[in-house]
Amino acid sequence: MTEKIVGHKTYWNDDGTHRHEPLTESEADKLLEHVEAARVEREKLIPDQEKALRLLHDCYTRLGDMGWRSPPKFTINPGKYKFKVITYGSTGVFDITCNVGEDGKFNWWYASHWDLWPITPLMVKEVKEA
Repeated sequence: MTEKIVGHKTYWNDDGTHRHEPLTESEADKLLEHVEAARVEREKLIPDQEKALRLLHDCYTRLGDMGWRSPPKFTINPGKYKFKVITYGSTGVFDITCNVGEDGKFNWWYASHWDLWPITPLMVKEVKEA
């Protein structure tokens, strides 16, 4: 008897295309167990709003100690800027080339898999050209 298929998994291929493979019920159950265990662990670590805000502040401050800063909104120097970017909801660090128009506004786009994705940076590090 084959296991019930309840969804699909998406994988990126080396050539930039993607493929879907079946997600079985037992795989989905394992994922949900992991999600619930992570939620319970977060609840123990961060039991209330005050603790969450203090932790958020501490993390933001510590990232600042490591050279991260709030993203710029405007500049008087139009052109291209390279940044390392971190965002809410992701544990990744993304390489961004940001074009700034004559109006001085930064427009943030992440190039991935032959497409551009809008991105809202939480913090940035400017990459100096060598």
